[in-house]
Amino acid sequence: MEKAQIRTELRLCLLHSSRKSGGFQAHWHDHPFYELGIMIEGTCDWHLRGRASRQLSVGQMILIPPGCTHREEAASQVKLGWVGFHPSEKIPGRETLRIISPGEAALDFRYLIRHLYLEQSQKGFGSPEICALTLEHLLLLFRRSAQKRSPTPPFRHPSLSPRQIQIAKSLAAHFERNTDQSLSLEQLADYYHLSAPHLSVLFQAYYQITPTRYRQQCRIERARELLETRSQSVKEIATACGFTDAAHFCKEFKKQTGQTPSQARDTKLF
Repeated sequence: MEKAQIRTELRLCLLHSSRKSGGFQAHWHDHPFYELGIMIEGTCDWHLRGRASRQLSVGQMILIPPGCTHREEAASQVKLGWVGFHPSEKIPGRETLRIISPGEAALDFRYLIRHLYLEQSQKGFGSPEICALTLEHLLLLFRRSAQKRSPTPPFRHPSLSPRQIQIAKSLAAHFERNTDQSLSLEQLADYYHLSAPHLSVLFQAYYQITPTRYRQQCRIERARELLETRSQSVKEIATACGFTDAAHFCKEFKKQTGQTPSQARDTKLF
């Protein structure tokens, strides 16, 4: 996508920041444009019709595509931000309806969002050129963060107890932090004093994916990060991500991303 094309065709439709009291619940609605939802304070659920809900905490974002029916709901006081826009070309589906955490780019996001808000608050809605350039930068940062997302947003199964939910989250965190380890599901289940089948059922009820598949996705996401930031060989990255066979790693990477590791390294966003 050429930057000049973004600058001339990207149009800001809506920028709004609102503090909502406890018990806030929006009506079901959709938009003809993309909507970037941003959590400024508190925690809020984004309910998506026909899909599992997403729960966002401070600093996290979600991109809602045009025509997606949704509503926001919060049990306690929150402050939300929304940016509506028409991009020059369709944004890949894998970058929408995901919980995005900006991580080390959080300060950059905060600056750009505030700059955009202040520009729009001026008489006459400020400069369209400045808004378009600011939004362009915001979206580029968002898309880079989207490439480093957690593999699968959680689905909060109503029948799970708080302890069961905590076990599922703990296991997911272990997979995300230890992509180079290969402990068996039986070994992990022993740690939680559960059987392997019981642990698998519990985890799948919360994340809608098996532990084995989740761990594989975590490894691929870690491999994608290493390909972007390190000069290690594909074989070295495969080993660092828990794959004992480089050929198996390449096959799994292409299956999940649509690219070979070498192609991913050549076509990284930055």
